[in-house]
Amino acid sequence: MTRCSGTTLEDVPEHLSWRALRSFVGHLDAGSELVSELSPENAHWQGDSRIAMLLADVFDQLSWLRYEFACANTPKGKSRPKRPRPYPRPGVKAQDESVGRKPIPVSEFDAWWDGGKA
Repeated sequence: MTRCSGTTLEDVPEHLSWRALRSFVGHLDAGSELVSELSPENAHWQGDSRIAMLLADVFDQLSWLRYEFACANTPKGKSRPKRPRPYPRPGVKAQDESVGRKPIPVSEFDAWWDGGKA
C-alpha cells in the first residue's frame, strides 16, 4: 500500500477512510501478495505471467488432437482409445472424484446420522 498511495495501515482511521481501504483491497490484481495469501493453490495460475494456464490449455488441445487422430486411424473391429482427461487445474474438482461408496436411502438416513447401524 505504501508503494501505491504513500500511506500505511496506521493512517486508516485518520487520513484514509475504511471505505477507501476496502476499495483498494477489492481492486488488487491477481498477482498481489494478498490474493496469493488468501488462495495459495491459485497463486501460480494468476498474475502477469499466465504461462502455466496457457500450457495447460495447449496440453489439453494436443491431447484431443492425438485422440482424434488415433480414433480416425483405428481399424474397424478394434476398440477406440480412451477420451483424454483435462489437465488438472487448481480449484477444479475432477469429475470422477467421489466421496463414499453409494447413497444412503432416505429411510435409513436418520439411523445413520444418529450413529446407529443402517
